[in-house]
Amino acid sequence: MRIYGQDWLNTLKRGEKHPKAVLTDHEVELVRKLRDEGMSFRGIAAKMDIGRTTACDMCAYRTR
Repeated sequence: MRIYGQDWLNTLKRGEKHPKAVLTDHEVELVRKLRDEGMSFRGIAAKMDIGRTTACDMCAYRTR
């Protein structure tokens, strides 16, 4: 079955539904909240046990 147009976007597994996801959607939102409150990327990375670049990408909405 072929999916045309934008409908194929709905079939993608994103966030915590993706098999390789490490963080839950709630944890990603926590990373973004901590950054909004002024915490550094290095501090967020240490607190959440993720890489600094990963924290940066999450806050820039490049990754989930």
